[in-house]
Parts: sequence; structure tokens; C-alpha cells
Amino acid sequence: MGKSTRSRAPASGDNQPVSPAVTAQRTDGPADASDGETERAAAHSEESAASETKTAAQAGSPAAQASATNPQASATNPAATPATNPPPKRSSLAEFVSANTNVVSSFVIGIAGLAVTSTYQCNQGELQKRQAEAQMKIAREQADNSWRIERAKILSENLKTLTARGGDTVEQRYGVLLSLLRGSILEPDVAVSYALELGRDNPEYMRSVLTNIDRKDEQYYRRLEAAYVVTCEQRYGVSSQAVAQCASDKMSERSAALALTMMDNLEDPNVLDDPSSPLNLLADERSVYTNLFRWVGLLSPYLQDLYERRIWDRIDKVMAKNQGTKLVATLSLAVASNELAAETDADKALRARLQTLVEGYLAGSRSCDPECRVRVFTFVVSNLGKSRGMFDRALRTLLQSSRTTVEPLMMRLATRLQYCQHDPADGPILRDSVLIPSVIAELAEPKPDLAKVDELMGLVALLPEPSAPSETWTKLLDQLSKLPGGRYPKLLSDKRMEVAKLRRASAQPLGPVRSPQASKKRPSFCVGTDEASSDDEEEQ
Repeated sequence: MGKSTRSRAPASGDNQPVSPAVTAQRTDGPADASDGETERAAAHSEESAASETKTAAQAGSPAAQASATNPQASATNPAATPATNPPPKRSSLAEFVSANTNVVSSFVIGIAGLAVTSTYQCNQGELQKRQAEAQMKIAREQADNSWRIERAKILSENLKTLTARGGDTVEQRYGVLLSLLRGSILEPDVAVSYALELGRDNPEYMRSVLTNIDRKDEQYYRRLEAAYVVTCEQRYGVSSQAVAQCASDKMSERSAALALTMMDNLEDPNVLDDPSSPLNLLADERSVYTNLFRWVGLLSPYLQDLYERRIWDRIDKVMAKNQGTKLVATLSLAVASNELAAETDADKALRARLQTLVEGYLAGSRSCDPECRVRVFTFVVSNLGKSRGMFDRALRTLLQSSRTTVEPLMMRLATRLQYCQHDPADGPILRDSVLIPSVIAELAEPKPDLAKVDELMGLVALLPEPSAPSETWTKLLDQLSKLPGGRYPKLLSDKRMEVAKLRRASAQPLGPVRSPQASKKRPSFCVGTDEASSDDEEEQ
């Protein structure tokens, strides 16, 4: 029996550890069969444990390897055996996911399906929106095309009425034009053209149509400016049907209606600051100088209305707009009437300000170049009696300057007086309030400029003598007689005879002059005829 036990010893090699039970069995001798089977099972278990320990030692730390090679030392030294770490504790979410995998999978799949469905519906909505916009655009274009066709048909039916001429069709033209304009059938630019043509026969109807035009832009106001016709009375201070250049005076009523239309458009204070304000057209000073009389005529009703209503802040705002509006406002307000109201301190302050500005323009200030100076001088001479003494003082101040400074303007004044291009009522004012005081002031100088005196006396000779000699006239003749040679009284008489002879020689029969060369002649209002000019220059 002992032989049998030894033959079943483990054959795992010499390195395998031997348990104490086996050693005792070997030394104690044979035992019974049941004890032997038990011992064999225990030995087999110990061998399996030893094998697992060795395997773990090979993959683990050196301490574990030492425990595997020396199990007896490990058994006798518990501190040498490493402690086993417990597995990490999982979170509640991880445990829930592990326990409910089917529920979580269904939830994720549902969310993904919902996202895909939402995206699809959004794309479909956007596509339908684009399709609807495209259909609306097509429908709009079709409607526009249909409206253009219908509008062209309406215009063709009313074109004959709009292009008619004469006073018999005024009412019909006005009704058709206003209806087409309010129905947005007629373009604003075309409506302006028909309205201006209507104004030849009825200025009030023209004003009504122009006021009903919604789009009032720069082009609109330029059309009004171009249609305004300056009359001879505005340009020269006098008018005559016998003068060919005054043939356009028949448009004076239409021009007055255009000025009132401009006043209606400027009634709103906010228009002054609007980018499409007509005052912005005056920013171009060169254009203002060329069309000075036209702009003064267009804006005078508006500015004089502000003056009569004493709206000083808006007057200041207009004058501060730009240099062009400042010039036009100065001349317009200088001839504004104040007969219906007493002159207040504000009136006096404004007139003093205007007086300074006019004198500065005539002197050729920095804001008024030579062309501007000539235009202002022409306006002053044409409106001398309407300024209530303002222009008289300005001309006296101007003529007291040196001869070289005022000589060009004195030559223009001589031309105006020679052809009677002034209001006949302004002649005595010019003679008694401007020329004679200027001659007396020059003679009072310690060293008078006799050449300047000659030119001033030549201007006096172009005006009629006073019917009743005044004190200033008598004083002037007395001073002239005391000059060396005493030639001035005779020179004055000879000059008057020469001028009268020239005027009689150039006299024409009374009545309208229809010569094709009339536009190249200088207008003369002395006997109601035109005098040929030495050049083609026109007084502007």
C-alpha cells in the first residue's frame, strides 16, 4: 500500500512544493484506504493552488513571485502577502444602463428618429416657402405686365386730350391729367411736362397738378426752375410790349404760379432739412449767379411771406443753408414790403444786416466774385425804388470807392441809363440820392479825382434835369462853376443834347418789333424801340 502511494506522487517537476501532509505520510508509513483517498484529494487541491499562484507570480510583482516559489515563507509571513484591491464601484447611471439596455436602446433610437423627422419637416417647409414666393413673384409680374398694358391703353385713349392746345380744352385737359396722376397711370416726369404746358393757358390748374405730384425730387425742382421766365420788369425794372425781348412777358402769370408752387412745397419747416429740398440746388454758387433773377423770382413769395409773418428763426435758417440761399434771401428780403406793419426792433436789426450784406456784395467781398458783383449791381439798379432806401445807401457807399474799383460798374450803369433800362420812377432817386451826393462828396475831397467827376457827371447827363431845382442840385452847379475852367455846366448841357440826338436817330415806329435780329439787340425803353448794341452782350 505504501508503494502505491509513492508511485502517485505529483510529476510536475522538482520545483513543485511538497505539502507537510505528504511529508508526514511518507514518514509515518501506510494508512488505511479511506485516509489515502482523502489525502490524495487534498494533495491534488494544493497542487492546483500552487500552480495558479505561480502563474500569478509570473504576471505580477516580485513579491508575488517570491510567494509562489516559497509558499512556506508566505504561509509563515502573512505580512509579505499583498492585499487584494476591491473592484471600483460603478455609478447609478452605469448600473441603470447595464440593467436596462433594451429601454436605453429604444430611447436613443426614438430620439434619432425624432431628429430626422424634424429635419425633414423643416426642409419641406422651406421648400414650400420658396415655391410660394416664386409663385407670388410670377403672379406679381403677370399683374404688373397686365397693368402696363392696361395703362398704355388708357394713355393712348387720352393722349389726344393731353396734347390738345388752346383755352377751349383747358377743363378737359386738367380733369384727365389730374385723374391719370392720382391713379398712378402717368409718370411724375411726364405729368410735370403736361402740367407746364397746361400752365400756358391756366396757371392755377398747373399749380394744382404740380402740388399733387408725390415725387418731388431734384429733377422736379430743376424743371420748375427752367420753366420760370424772368420778365423785363424783373430784369430791367421796366417793361414794354414794343420791345422784342419782352415778348416772353406773357408767361408772367405762369411764372408767378410756379413761385407760389415753390412756396407751397416749402411751407413745411422739415423740408428745409430734407435731402430733396429745392434750397439744396442753390449750393452751386456758379449756377446761382447765372440764374440770380430766376431764383429771386421763385423764392421771393416764400421769403416775403416769412417776413410778413415775422418768422425770424426760419429766415435765419434759410440764410444759413448755403451761400447761394444767403445771396438770394438777401436780395429778396431787401425789396420786401412792410407797409402793413410797424417797423419793430427785429425789423431794424434784419434790415441793418441786409444793408451790410448788400454793401459787401457790391464791394466784391470774399463770398461774391466779380460775376456775382455784376449780377447784384444789376439787381440793385433794377429795384432801386423798392428797397426803401437800402440800395440808395449801398450805391453811394460803392461810388465813394476809388475810380479803378467802381469804373466797370459805372460803365454798366451808363449803358443802362442810355437805353433807359430802369424804372422811370427810379430816375430822380438815382440822380438826387446817389449821383449828385457822390459828386458833391468827391468835390469835397482835398484832391478830388476830376476823371471820376467827369464820369459821374456823364451819368447825371443821362438822366433828366429836375423839374424844380432842389437844394442839392443848386449846390452842385455852384461847386462845378468854381472848378478851374468852369466847363462842367456846359459839358452837362452838351452831353444831354448828344444823348437826345442819339435816341431820336434810333427811334422806331411804335409797336412790336418782329425783326429776326431783335434778340441780338440791346433793349431800349426810351421810346419803346430796340437800339442796336455794339456787341451781343445782354444785361443779366
